[in-house]
Amino acid sequence: MELLSNSRLGQYGVTLIELLVVMSIAAILMAIGVPTYQTVVNEDRIAAEINDLSGDVAFARTAAVGRGVPVTICASTAPSAANPVCSNPGAALADWVTGWVVFTDVKANHTFTASDTVLRYHPPLTSSDTLSGMGGTIGNLTGTPQGSFTFNRMGADTSPGVITVHDAGNTMAWRRCLVVPMSGEATVDSASTCP
Repeated sequence: MELLSNSRLGQYGVTLIELLVVMSIAAILMAIGVPTYQTVVNEDRIAAEINDLSGDVAFARTAAVGRGVPVTICASTAPSAANPVCSNPGAALADWVTGWVVFTDVKANHTFTASDTVLRYHPPLTSSDTLSGMGGTIGNLTGTPQGSFTFNRMGADTSPGVITVHDAGNTMAWRRCLVVPMSGEATVDSASTCP
């Protein structure tokens, strides 16, 4: 039996230069890809948060028209409680991050009472984003904290306002706002128009 010589055996592996080239390409791709990925994740998270609130505002308006009674959506520190309490609208502007509740508001007093019914609630946000509310409309904000919206049986909002969502770094490009005018037809605006 003849033994194969070392020269006939194939050599397997990579050279140091090949390894460095591959590592350099990987580093370049990560340098480009990671910031882009983080931007996409942040934009998607903020869009989901403002869309959740927008959907619940639209639900509150539709419920008011359908039931023929006032319906309130308000920021709440305990939105899932059996008897939810609306956050103090004169408190910090960021009350909406603790969650919100939608309920029939028969007395139209922005307060959940025994004659009211909880229709829907949203738990607190799990991110470090901020939801700030101010009374008025874009271009004419009063500076008054906006802690609730109440829709009458015609779907009109008795207290217009703007809710703005932004990340912890307050990055203008990612900012979105929900505008709820007196007509009650809420719209989501981009960063260029948000306060």
